[in-house]
Amino acid sequence: MAQLMSTLLRWLNMDILWRPMRTADMSAWVELLAAVESVDRTGENTTREDLEEWISDPLVDLSTDTVLAYDGEILVASGVVTARVTDEGIHRIRVEGAVRPSHRDRGLGSELLQRLLARGEEMHRERRPDLPANVEVPCHEPNHRLASLLEQLGFRPIRRFYDMKRDLAQPVNEVAVPEGLRLVAYAPDLDEKVRLAHNAAFVDHWGNVAVDEELWKRARTGSYAFRPSLSYLLVAPNGEVAAYLLTHEYPADTEATGVRSAVVELLGTRREWRGRGAAAALLAHALAAYARSGFAQAALGVDVSNPTGALGLYRRCGFEVETSWVAYSRALPAVMTGETVQ
Repeated sequence: MAQLMSTLLRWLNMDILWRPMRTADMSAWVELLAAVESVDRTGENTTREDLEEWISDPLVDLSTDTVLAYDGEILVASGVVTARVTDEGIHRIRVEGAVRPSHRDRGLGSELLQRLLARGEEMHRERRPDLPANVEVPCHEPNHRLASLLEQLGFRPIRRFYDMKRDLAQPVNEVAVPEGLRLVAYAPDLDEKVRLAHNAAFVDHWGNVAVDEELWKRARTGSYAFRPSLSYLLVAPNGEVAAYLLTHEYPADTEATGVRSAVVELLGTRREWRGRGAAAALLAHALAAYARSGFAQAALGVDVSNPTGALGLYRRCGFEVETSWVAYSRALPAVMTGETVQ
């Protein structure tokens, strides 16, 4: 029976064309992800700007780090592999993919994942063979099909994340700014200080990768989604940024849901200023500003095991869990032959 099923799947997929992504595939990629979201309901609505920002990463080579599958003129699967080194010295390789709902249960997801994992292992050998590596795959709950496949391939769930939302029609309790700190609006001349504060604030967070100037400009304060007028800082007497809150807005979400949402993209406090209510003060100030600006809800994502107690803060501020996802991981050792790193 298993052999018959394997033969049938090969026959079904014999006309599937696998190849790397090209810039001309962008519109087809957006359409594919929209088809996936219409069924999976993960809350992720993707625009061309999102994808262009993602693949503009100088560490992503379209010819080697991406995979597409076409059935005739229809894009039916896509995947990307990215990698960076964490603060703990782990080569963190992230694999993300999608399969069109009409083409599921044909073995395409398994084939896509195998191709992406092979590239991830190759990337590890090419770029940082001297370091141990973790290959990670995000899995929204309850995607039982993907979770089962990952576990068969030796992956284990290691971290859970919540996507949370708050109704801005509900009142916001004012929180006093901690003594010694000054609340200011984000300004471009403070941008580098905010980046440094972010790296300092997240150094003790799981899987954190220090954000360099290029990534910060491209995906944080240089992103098309960044809303500087709704982003706030707490400045210490020495001029350092002690805590920060950066806001993004994703028009695709508003278009898909009819609800305008302000996203708390980044919120952090330097370790020496924790425990004084800095994050609570920033969050309360931002929520009030969102409501005044016409947003209907606020949204954010959180690591359930965040060491600073962020989940508790968000719940106290009125956020509720909307969706959740799990990071699955499989370890790769440093690549050694004898005593020489290969």
